[in-house]
Amino acid sequence: MFILKTAFRYAFSKSGGRRRSAVMQILGIAAGVLALMVVSAVMNALQSTQLQNLRDIESFDLTVISEVLSKEDIKALDSSCRVYESAETAVLIVDRSSGMSTSARVRAAEKSLFTDPRFSSGVVFYTDTEQMGLNGAFSFTMIRNLNMSAEDELEITFLRPGKTATIVPYNYSSSLGGIYGSSMSDYSSSTVLMSLDALKEINPGTKVCYAVYTDMSSIKLSSLIREADPDAQVMTWQEYNRAIYSALTLEKTIMYVFLGFMFLILCVNLKNTTKRLLKAKQSEGAMLMALGCTRKKVNLIFILQALIICLLGEVLGVVLGQLAVSNIQNILKAVDEAVYILTSRRTILTGIPFDASIGFGEILFICLSVLLMVYILIKAGCRKIFRKQIMEVIANVPD
Repeated sequence: MFILKTAFRYAFSKSGGRRRSAVMQILGIAAGVLALMVVSAVMNALQSTQLQNLRDIESFDLTVISEVLSKEDIKALDSSCRVYESAETAVLIVDRSSGMSTSARVRAAEKSLFTDPRFSSGVVFYTDTEQMGLNGAFSFTMIRNLNMSAEDELEITFLRPGKTATIVPYNYSSSLGGIYGSSMSDYSSSTVLMSLDALKEINPGTKVCYAVYTDMSSIKLSSLIREADPDAQVMTWQEYNRAIYSALTLEKTIMYVFLGFMFLILCVNLKNTTKRLLKAKQSEGAMLMALGCTRKKVNLIFILQALIICLLGEVLGVVLGQLAVSNIQNILKAVDEAVYILTSRRTILTGIPFDASIGFGEILFICLSVLLMVYILIKAGCRKIFRKQIMEVIANVPD
């Protein structure tokens, strides 16, 4: 208790402007924790939405190609999974009326996939899927890019097996069979949705795969499928989206590194002020050792005073961070209003649909990392202070 009380007294000592310096350091650490929490929460929301869309409508949890396993075989491995036949092929689409053209892919699946809760959370059909027939459903983005109207005739060029060549182009006349909207702009601008039966009729050589949704770990289910069929081609959603998944992970890591430099600067400042305090309190430290306090305990006092400042800053930062994260939409609205007052222009901040959140594990990681950094730097600063003999320290203290 004596060590703790002494450390607290040194942390907020009035001499030499120590109290003012401690308050500024607490505010600096709080601001750093606040910034890390808010940025991490916002990135969590944006990345989780993006990754969920990739799993729901782009790559599914698993994509399986197997000549041995059927849908029922895969369902037997995981009773919670839902399996749909799916296929996709690259095409060239030309609108004969407008003369506009674009490259795209036709993604075909059983019509039951289009009503699956996870798929329909990212793709909304504005027309009845039963009326598509042999035509495809186009997104609003693609309709706008092709300058398409409901009456326009489309020419879709497929590549399919030929008699004298491996693959030959095949032109198919189509029209607008349906309209859909997607939460992913890249998906909307490049994908035509079609029933699997229609694609098989147009392009008989279409290779069918299984699109799998599962509540089980995708890696675990992937292993079970490979055990059942060693020759099966199984791709998890992480593997299918390896590039973007790695980019999102790297983005968050770089963010932590750059914000970590801010804490490093604060910790170095805390170390320097602690060294000045140690020099000013050398005589008191020598007197404590003369009264029976060990060098280790004296060092502990000065280490504790720095950790007290760090902990108070972290507590304040976590409280402010939680308030900021829970009110992020109101903060963005305030920023938008401020920008509008200054520039007479609105930002896109209030139009971003996300629910920012940060887990306890991330908060704990942030706080422990900062605390460890402070401890290492302060301990290094205290290491050489009381190596001199007690009487030598007292003799050299100025009157």
